[in-house]
Amino acid sequence: MKVRPVYAAVVAVLALLLVLGYSFWRADRAHPRPDNPFARAHSPPPLEADRSRDASAFAGTNDAATLDQIAGASFQQVHDLLTSRSREAIIRLAQQLRELQPGALSNAKISLFFKAWGQIDPASALQTAMGFDGWIQGVALEAVADGVEPAGASAFVASMRQVSPELVSSSLRQRLIEKGIIRWAQGDPVAAAEALASFPKSEITRQAWLQVAESLAAHDPATALDWVQKNGDPESVSAATQGLISGWWQKDPAAAEAYARANSDTVVGQQAASMLANRMAVSNPEKAAAWAAQLSNPDARAMSELTISVAWAYRDPVAASRWVETLPPADGAAIAGTLSSSWARNDPAGAARWISSLNGEIRDSAIAGYSSVVALSNPADALAWALSIENERMRTRTAIPLATGWLARQPQAARQWIETSDLSPAEKSRLLGGRN
Repeated sequence: MKVRPVYAAVVAVLALLLVLGYSFWRADRAHPRPDNPFARAHSPPPLEADRSRDASAFAGTNDAATLDQIAGASFQQVHDLLTSRSREAIIRLAQQLRELQPGALSNAKISLFFKAWGQIDPASALQTAMGFDGWIQGVALEAVADGVEPAGASAFVASMRQVSPELVSSSLRQRLIEKGIIRWAQGDPVAAAEALASFPKSEITRQAWLQVAESLAAHDPATALDWVQKNGDPESVSAATQGLISGWWQKDPAAAEAYARANSDTVVGQQAASMLANRMAVSNPEKAAAWAAQLSNPDARAMSELTISVAWAYRDPVAASRWVETLPPADGAAIAGTLSSSWARNDPAGAARWISSLNGEIRDSAIAGYSSVVALSNPADALAWALSIENERMRTRTAIPLATGWLARQPQAARQWIETSDLSPAEKSRLLGGRN
């Protein structure tokens, strides 16, 4: 997660805008679109290759046939295809996309095409995408934002900030700007962080704060810490702190771990500790578990152990289950459900065998997590497990939603199973009545 603001010099920004304005003007002269005010104001520069490649080299090819090939192509193949074409040929290909009908295949073609073009020549790709209408415009613009390189991201952000709400919805514009800033931060995190801080806090999501802060901290932890402390409201500071600790750990693990331990008594510090534990667990879950065990704050420790269980379950659920069993009963019960649900997604039989070896509170928690996952594929098995939970309150809280969902999807099968089960009349009535 990355967050960092330090705007490039005013002169550099003005120069960027002048270059964009001039380049967009050039392309507009070659391919005017009087129906689009953005196209009239901005036009992309010619591809570098245009200076040495004869545009007529594409004249004999079948544009539509080339587009048909894109659906099954890799990103690199589409990238290579576009780099072998002149700018004019690419624009002709792009215009063929207007004929596509909405659907997953059309989205895939448009996304691949504009992501590759956005990496090669973001100004031209942006200009052409802006000239589209409706759903195609949104898909194309998102793809350009995904493809733009960090070096070109500041210009992309500057261009999007000039776009009027009549051309692009405010929500899409915000999303594109965020994507651009996040990419910008990968190359110049200081400038990107400064740019991010200049936006109204209500317009920037937690994800953007987090990712820019992470990029900045991986570059310069001290600058990132100062930036986080000086910018943002409580919500953005919380996200930025998580990004800060993640990036800091990449740069200086020992210092990041010490900072997280020292600040674990605050809510933001607990979130940072959890983020750090997750990052550690991806590569070394044993080390992450040992680090979390040293946290004196019980909330910070519980949150950290929870994120460790998720990462560890994905990596090695058997080893994760052995670790959970070594924890204090309350701590183990708090994360057993998360572990069993993650495990059940990939290996329900293995998760069930583990649950069978447990007892007490940790077993009840593991069943609750397991049954919620297997309910869609095997509702009878899920409900049977849920009804074996010893804690009455947890049993009711787990079983009723499972029965209600099953009755909604398969009323006859669910009702028959419940009525013919060994449950007491009161329990049957409670499950059947849960639907109401």
